[in-house]
Amino acid sequence: MASRSSLAKNTKLIADFMAYEHEISNNIEDELDPMYMCRYNYVVAGDDDDDAKMDESVKPPLYYHRLAITDEVITIKKIYRCRGRLLSPTGDPEHKLKDICLSFALYRLLCRRFGGYPFAECNLEKTWNLIRYGLLSKEEDYERAFRVIEQELSFLFDLFYTKYAVIFNGGFRLLASRVALSIGLTMSCFLAVNILSNYKPSKDYVNLLTASGRVNIDKLITGVVIIGICIMEIIQFILIMISNWSKVMWICKYVKNESFQKNKHFELFMKMIIRCRSNSKPWERKLGQYSLLQSFNQDPNIFSRFISKLTGDIIPLPRGGQKESPSIELPWVVKKAVILSLRNNGPKLSNGKASLQRNQVGNLLSWACELETTTHVIIIWHIATNLCRIKLAASKLGRDEDFVTIATALSHYCAYLMTFASRLLPGHAAVTDFIFDRVVNEARKLLDGCESENQKHEKLMNLLCEGEAIFNEEEATLIEKGALLGKHLIEGIEDNGLRWKVLADFWAELMLFVAPSDDARTHAEHLAKGGEFITHLWALLSHAGILKQDQTQTAAV
Repeated sequence: MASRSSLAKNTKLIADFMAYEHEISNNIEDELDPMYMCRYNYVVAGDDDDDAKMDESVKPPLYYHRLAITDEVITIKKIYRCRGRLLSPTGDPEHKLKDICLSFALYRLLCRRFGGYPFAECNLEKTWNLIRYGLLSKEEDYERAFRVIEQELSFLFDLFYTKYAVIFNGGFRLLASRVALSIGLTMSCFLAVNILSNYKPSKDYVNLLTASGRVNIDKLITGVVIIGICIMEIIQFILIMISNWSKVMWICKYVKNESFQKNKHFELFMKMIIRCRSNSKPWERKLGQYSLLQSFNQDPNIFSRFISKLTGDIIPLPRGGQKESPSIELPWVVKKAVILSLRNNGPKLSNGKASLQRNQVGNLLSWACELETTTHVIIIWHIATNLCRIKLAASKLGRDEDFVTIATALSHYCAYLMTFASRLLPGHAAVTDFIFDRVVNEARKLLDGCESENQKHEKLMNLLCEGEAIFNEEEATLIEKGALLGKHLIEGIEDNGLRWKVLADFWAELMLFVAPSDDARTHAEHLAKGGEFITHLWALLSHAGILKQDQTQTAAV
């Protein structure tokens, strides 16, 4: 992984620039521009040019390096105002080309979180407006928003785990040198094969008898190795040329040079590169799943114990109850629900209470959002959601499929994060792990002997059948509180559709609430493991200026 010191050094100019970017973007011409993205001078490329650094207005006390926006510096504003056919409304109707550059600019801004720099623009209204009116101006823009963030995180993945950042950050000259090296090495391989074909070994050398005659083993092995090197180099060359990094570089050159915008041959070349899909995909587009009521009784098997001892606990032994359910493909309705929640709530996050108020069930259920930690909230709502799911399956009532999908997928995903990736959630990971272990023990004692889901549902729902007056809130376990919440949901909201809408809206809102984090390194580590949905929300909220939870929503996080 890239070192923090080198990343901090390379990000310093962008961090300084964002402290005063709003000053150079705040003019009437930008405010009146119908294309909202034209109001942002976020840097895409060209800031490493010597002319761009010649502005010597560095003054105390802050000593910011003020970047001169020369013709060499390409910004989001210049990208969206480009009049070339390739970036016109007809040439790029879905903004996919412009959005690649937007993703790259946002990636450069996100690097500040890894370099230890503040988000100087986080309190500005225009920062929130970038997401709300730039990316999410329409309700159906959720796919575009996630596409932009996914591309941004692919750049971040390349920064930490591939060589693309080194190749392209060196500018066009370094890229040209790398391409020349690939071409030269490929030609050398062909030359070596040609020479090898004319090589005649001594008669006493070992030969391989084939149907077409004798083949010298030395020539065969050497030829295979050379051809293999040649093929690998050709593949590397193709991957470099069709990468998103290459696309950003060529688009920036297209924007900077008007002659390229009038050159049909160059545009044809650009279209060929752009149509090729990049192989970079740091995210598997899956949601990890975990169900407490299904897995609380699971213990590590013999193989897991053996591997843990064999590796000296480098591969840790799974804890009791820590059995992951099969991952699921991220449903589109989940993405839409989360984005809709963000549009409804604005920059002030809520841990679910706002959604309960909107659905007019706040008086009945808001107590379940006013617990000690976010972990407490996740656990009892997860238990209650599973009780509603079991009730739905048992009664075979009509269901609103989308709401059920949203609620169950996000409930199991938040439980998965709590169980397997607690560092991505608010609060100390050790505290989260400790609470989880205690809840598993509580479930084992309380549900001892219950095998089927229906038995577990009946046992939990009957905990309070003698009257809720005996329920001591201060001494109640999280399992008991989850059962109480499930009882309120099932008996207090008779409309099945409304009940699942309440749950879907709650989980979408809570998913956003838990996403902000200062632990950027953990998010980068999970990119190498296939990525997490919460990382995409973390990046999206960062660019909206939302860097932490509203501490008034819970007593502690």
